[in-house]
Amino acid sequence: KHLKIEFKFSYKLISLNWYMIKKYTEAVIIGFPIIEASLMLFYDNIYVKSINLKHNIKNKKKLWRINSLLIGKKGVVKTNIEINTKVRIVISKSQIHLMGTSKNIKKAESIVLNLF
Repeated sequence: KHLKIEFKFSYKLISLNWYMIKKYTEAVIIGFPIIEASLMLFYDNIYVKSINLKHNIKNKKKLWRINSLLIGKKGVVKTNIEINTKVRIVISKSQIHLMGTSKNIKKAESIVLNLF
């Protein structure tokens, strides 16, 4: 069976499958704003990728330093990465979550991993 849910957005009826709804709810749970996560419902080419910092760094005690490098002073570094790569970034303790097209996610991932 193919189950679908229908949503009404500004007088438009949109039919969604369960996979799209799952992607949307995961993005909201991770910490992306609802408006930005709702783009996943309308566009098929937007994905979320998570980078686990514990697997990518040598010294596991310096997670706070890497997070502060990525955020920058008053969020300047994070904002510049988001603007230049057109990817939304959410930073948690040991993970970095990227939302965007696959091409843009690869660019942002290489920038983030080159910071440390």
